[in-house]
Amino acid sequence: MNARATLLLQYLITAQTPTKADILAGLANVTTRTIRNDIKEMHEFLGPRGAEIDSVKGEGYTLNILNEERFEEWMHGKDTGLSQSPIPSNASERATYIIFKLLTSQQGFVKLDELSNDLYVSRSTAQGDLKIVKAKLQKYKIEVYNKPNYGLGIIGDESYVRFCLYDYDYAKDLFTEAEFNQVKSLLLTKMRTHKVFFSDRGLEQLGHHLLIALKRIQEGHSVLQRFDQTDLLFDESSKEVLVAKDVIQEYKMMGIDIPANELDYFIMLFLSTELLPDLNKLKVQEQDRNDIDFSPYAQEVLHEIDQKMDLGISEDKDLQHSLGLHLKLTYNRSLLNINVPNPMIDQIKLTMPVAFEAAIIGIVFIQNKLAITISEHEIGFIALHIEAALERQKKRASSLTKKCIIVCSSGLGSAKLLYQKLRNMFGGKIKIEGTYGLYNLEEAPLENIDFIVSTVPLTMPLDLPVVIVSPVLFEKDKEEIKAMYTSLNSPKLDLIQREFTFLKKKFTTQDEVLEYLCDQLRIMDVVGENFLNLVQERETISPTSYGNLTAIPHPVMPQTEETFWTICTLDKPVLWGEAYVQFVCLLCVAKNEKRDLTGMYDSLIHVIENQDVVHRLINANSFQEIVNTFFRNQKENN
Repeated sequence: MNARATLLLQYLITAQTPTKADILAGLANVTTRTIRNDIKEMHEFLGPRGAEIDSVKGEGYTLNILNEERFEEWMHGKDTGLSQSPIPSNASERATYIIFKLLTSQQGFVKLDELSNDLYVSRSTAQGDLKIVKAKLQKYKIEVYNKPNYGLGIIGDESYVRFCLYDYDYAKDLFTEAEFNQVKSLLLTKMRTHKVFFSDRGLEQLGHHLLIALKRIQEGHSVLQRFDQTDLLFDESSKEVLVAKDVIQEYKMMGIDIPANELDYFIMLFLSTELLPDLNKLKVQEQDRNDIDFSPYAQEVLHEIDQKMDLGISEDKDLQHSLGLHLKLTYNRSLLNINVPNPMIDQIKLTMPVAFEAAIIGIVFIQNKLAITISEHEIGFIALHIEAALERQKKRASSLTKKCIIVCSSGLGSAKLLYQKLRNMFGGKIKIEGTYGLYNLEEAPLENIDFIVSTVPLTMPLDLPVVIVSPVLFEKDKEEIKAMYTSLNSPKLDLIQREFTFLKKKFTTQDEVLEYLCDQLRIMDVVGENFLNLVQERETISPTSYGNLTAIPHPVMPQTEETFWTICTLDKPVLWGEAYVQFVCLLCVAKNEKRDLTGMYDSLIHVIENQDVVHRLINANSFQEIVNTFFRNQKENN
């Protein structure tokens, strides 16, 4: 497929409701007629690959996956018998292919002519792609060089090469499923021996990291340096260290020579892996692993958040424990430049804006304190802990009657959040007997519970009702488990003012939009000269685009005397981070705002989750239409 078709498919995959042709046309910057032609071609192309694009009358287009296994095989470039593996069709895809070839070349060099032949492009095009390759590899401190008569090679630290292989999801191209299952089985055996319980996702990630390390070692590439013991901050007798040493010993017995320098690297991989705790024994587990050096950091972070946002969470002992544990995990990951993808990051940003903003304040503080860099994905994990604390604040005392367990493939933060939300929703109707992963579900007290709440489909046959939910519990999940939940507060229409509303503006970049809005506010003397810089600083931490063509930018800290929204619609979408945006709500919160703003955030979330509402806002021709759209949305949700 071409780049435009790929863009449309990516949007349809994530869309929760049918998407109209004019929205797709705005996204791709083409006419609706072109979109209809594209959709027809995509429909024919996707048919043999297990999917179709259906046109829902009056609503738009939706992607239907008819054969999930076949579709996944094609999506991951392993189409069997239907077509050849997809050839990279744009510069970014070609750069990814070149990186893989450079990192995995057995000879250590790759000729440019070989790359151009593989990619079906000219030599000059391949040379142009190398600029993108070099820019991508800078993140890993890997340099590309040319050796006459040999070709292109790389220079860089071995640990960074391994993380690059992992981040680009190359493991699937390097190992068979049987090889992965073998290392997973070994890990499970050692975990049970030492009573260490990693999350399903953590176990998966650790398995891939180990396989990459073993392959590189067998090819003669070893980590040369040992890590500074003071930086590692691990106890030689900790369970994770014992598991790591056992795994290394096991591979040595298989005849794989693992150099002594690799010991610290392997230990750090284990210490950087998510644990799946038994929530009923949470504090004990955290005290075992939570180094004393990180408890003060957690308290300082929470104090900083309360100073800036007045959430009242700094004295939450449970949050202090869990945050201390996660900060230790975050620190270990930062030492090795391990980037753990957070599959819920978009959902977290959309449904937990207060917790996410609080996490950003904490992260900025801890980055300065520890001189480390923390990714947006890690901010999302920390937001889960904070959201769980905010949920605890809503909890009312109740007696427990029904019994259930949680099956969660994610880590501590999402497990705790799901735990707290279930307690709040059911009140005195449930008792949660524990949290389990798929691999240890058989150890659960199934004979003593009434139902199971799981974030993943269960393959094990059970005589119990099972509800499959998202870890963050969307409305459909709450309805499915038949629970009462608190209605979203009505939109605050007094936050929308005529002088702060700008419709159908013609801009081509995110920066142009922000510069215009901030300049208008400065002219009206409601913000200072540094306002734009503070808004852009917030964007560098994590883009404020939330999908569905919407963005909610704001300064990193409150700057205005009053709280209000600055609304701007665009005649065509602009790229905002990695998503396209056409409706912008620049959020201005008062410096001394003491009101609970949860309702305000909820109002925005309810709007931007609704494709039809966003569509009406984008097409509004007057301030009154904007107000009427918000008011109509308020009535529909009350």
